[in-house]
Amino acid sequence: MPIAHVNGTKIYYETVGEGRALVMVHGLGATHAMMRPQVEYFGQSHMVICPDLRGNGRSGRLDMPAGEVLWVQCQDIASALDQLGVLPVDLLGVSYGGVFAQLFTHLYPDNVRSLIIVDSFCDTRPTTLKRSLLKAITSLAWVYHLPASLLVMWAQSAYERWPLAREEVSRIVREVRPSEAMLQRAAISHVNFTGFLPGIRVPTLGVVGDYTDIGVEYMRQVTDLIPNSRLEILHDSFDPSNLCQPEQFNHILDEFLK
Repeated sequence: MPIAHVNGTKIYYETVGEGRALVMVHGLGATHAMMRPQVEYFGQSHMVICPDLRGNGRSGRLDMPAGEVLWVQCQDIASALDQLGVLPVDLLGVSYGGVFAQLFTHLYPDNVRSLIIVDSFCDTRPTTLKRSLLKAITSLAWVYHLPASLLVMWAQSAYERWPLAREEVSRIVREVRPSEAMLQRAAISHVNFTGFLPGIRVPTLGVVGDYTDIGVEYMRQVTDLIPNSRLEILHDSFDPSNLCQPEQFNHILDEFLK
C-alpha cells in the first residue's frame, strides 16, 4: 500500500502508468477513487498520481485550526511529490481540489508545470445576493453528521441524470469523515485568492459544467484572473464534471496536456 510519511502524518496515494507526472486531487470529503475515469484514460500516457488529502480516505487525520488546513495539505503533497521525485507536475484539482491546486501553485510555483482547475472558485466573499445565498447554504457543515441513508438519498436524487457521478457521490457521502469534512468546509468558507492569481504564470485550463449559472460565474472569475488561461464549459454537467461528462472531460484535458 503506497504511503508517504510526511509532516508527522501519512498520505495515501495511488500511481498508474509511466511518463510525465499528472497529479489529480479530489473534492471535499472524497478520495482518489473519484478520479477513476481519468486514471484509466490518462494512465496510458502519463504517470497519474492520485493522493488522498490529509483528513480524507486512507490518509492521516486533520487536527489543526481551519485557517491552517489548506496550507498544511499543500505542504503534505509537496513533500510527498518530492519523495517520489516527480516534480514538476501537471496539477489537476476538482472542486475543493481546485481550491487546493490554486494555493499549491502559488506556494510552490516551481513544482507545477501546468494547472487544471475544475468546478471550483477563488473567492467566497458574498459580493452579490446570489453568492450570499449560496454561501449560506454551503456553510451548513452539520449536514455531514446526518444519517448516511439521508445523504445517499440526496446524492441519488441530485445526480439522477449522471449515473457515474451518482454512484461515486453516493459512495463519498457514505464514507465521508464527518468532522474532518466540516473542518475542510470551514477552511474554504473565507477563501480569497484574487490577490495572487494574476501572478500564476503556468498554462492553466478551467473546466466547469453549465448546470448552474453561479458555477460558471465562479470559474470565469478564476480564469479571468490567471494569465495564460482559458475556460471550457461542459454542456449538461455539474460538479464534479469529470464524473458527469467523463468522455468530454477527458478529451478536453487530453488536448490541453498535448
